[in-house]
Amino acid sequence: MENQKYRSEIVNKNGISRYNLVRDIRFKDKKAKVRKVISDPQKADIFNFDLEEKAVLKKAELVSNYYVCDYLEISDLLSLEEKRWMSHEFFKLTVADETLFFKTKFEMNYIHGTTAIEGNTLTLNEVKNLLEYGIQKNYAK
Repeated sequence: MENQKYRSEIVNKNGISRYNLVRDIRFKDKKAKVRKVISDPQKADIFNFDLEEKAVLKKAELVSNYYVCDYLEISDLLSLEEKRWMSHEFFKLTVADETLFFKTKFEMNYIHGTTAIEGNTLTLNEVKNLLEYGIQKNYAK
């Protein structure tokens, strides 16, 4: 059985109790945690988007510290890692049909883009028709 994603913690400040929803982040030997203030731990969501977004940003930060790169600025590297981890988390939430849809869409765009670099003049729609239905562009005039 999978461990709970979140835990609650109570913070007492000036005699006032405050509840936080906490998610632990780990990458290799690095550890961090992200928090979100909640009103009642009994009513906490099973999935909290804001906390998940914070977790992705924190994980990207931890991971990017392991890279040594001469041709990218640190901010660019961090931005790429954020996108990578956001994509990773997004695909964990999708069902099989959605995953297939997004992977197919990515494949179409990838093929269209890489062949366009080589001089291919097919539109994205023409690439889709060729791959899905075998319909080729008519070059005869």
